[in-house]
Amino acid sequence: MYSPRPAIADESTLEPLLLKEVLTSDPTSDVQAVFRANLQREIDGVIRRIETPGLAEIASNILGELVRFFAWLSRIDENLPFACRLHRDKSDACGSD
Repeated sequence: MYSPRPAIADESTLEPLLLKEVLTSDPTSDVQAVFRANLQREIDGVIRRIETPGLAEIASNILGELVRFFAWLSRIDENLPFACRLHRDKSDACGSD
């Protein structure tokens, strides 16, 4: 039987899933920090080469939003195993959905 679930209107209302586990078991944080620093350096270099100030601002905004979007996808990817485990544990305790 289908039971409707309330929609989440704002992603800021989501609680971080097992944040303590994510923070303590993130072996790639150093690699990601180096990658982000290199990416930002490349973006800054590209923006500096654009001679038109308006175009440089637009490109900076677009590239900044892309970086933010990929960081958001990365957080989703990091949380998926925990969300699946949490859902599986809840389903086992409460029966099938």
